[in-house]
Amino acid sequence: MLKRLSPLFSSTLNLNNSFINSFARSTSRVPLKVPSLRFNTNLNYTPSFFYSTTPINTNHTRNSNKMTSEHLQKIDAYQAALMNEECILVDENDNVIGHDSKLNCHLNSNIQKGLLHRAFSVFLFNKEGKLLVQQRSPTKVTFRLNWTNTCCSHPLYYDLELEDKDQIGVKRAAQRKLGHELGIPPSQLPLDAFSCLAKVHYKAESNGKWGEHEVDYILLIQKDVDITPNPEEVADVKWLDKDELYTMIQNAKLGEGKEVGDSGEVYVTPWFKLIVTPSGGDQSLLEKWWSFLGSDLKSLQDLRVQHYV
Repeated sequence: MLKRLSPLFSSTLNLNNSFINSFARSTSRVPLKVPSLRFNTNLNYTPSFFYSTTPINTNHTRNSNKMTSEHLQKIDAYQAALMNEECILVDENDNVIGHDSKLNCHLNSNIQKGLLHRAFSVFLFNKEGKLLVQQRSPTKVTFRLNWTNTCCSHPLYYDLELEDKDQIGVKRAAQRKLGHELGIPPSQLPLDAFSCLAKVHYKAESNGKWGEHEVDYILLIQKDVDITPNPEEVADVKWLDKDELYTMIQNAKLGEGKEVGDSGEVYVTPWFKLIVTPSGGDQSLLEKWWSFLGSDLKSLQDLRVQHYV
């Protein structure tokens, strides 16, 4: 049984936005319902899933139950179950200020009021120096069928994934989701093999209803791994060298609310393009890191939040 935690607050925070404060405040509570998920029985591993045992703050959900129900009715059942996960709310300096559901964190109506959560993006390279990229499943809530980095998701609001020392909580979340989405066994992804090199604050609208507003931890790892993609999460995967990746990026479009059909056009997620595309004529963040594969990546670490909003 996972240890139940109370929301974390910082007495030094000076948040004037009453909306954000209402999310961080805990007065009336109800137990969080853990979703019953269906899994792909063809996977050749047993994934390990963790869910928050922390209760939901009913200050918000009490007033939005009808709205939440209406949103969930229009989402694929598998993805709807995952919307119960509790994300970690942070301020713009990545200080933890509370928690809320994945659903609430990705509604544009909440993002426009300042709701911000913690996330991670994994860039996994093999020993040949090729990057594993994935195309998001057509049932994803945001940026469906967009190509993106190896894995993008959220640490959850419970003790193991809240632990800050050496970014170990985020690394545990990355290990968990690489198993969930790509079937990579945890034994092939030791936590000390992940390098956390940056934190990126960005905001992106997927369509009129859904979007992203995250402080995104950028994790690099170089390992040869076994992959069994989960079709509920991943439509396709590719191993790309540097030239192949930049050709993809140059010809790609941002989804930004467009329906992605069978036109042959390639769409990439905005956070992926942000990391891969040079800024102001300089090397992109990824290009700089790529050249250091196999050496001391820690020398490149800069964990000050970089703001792109």
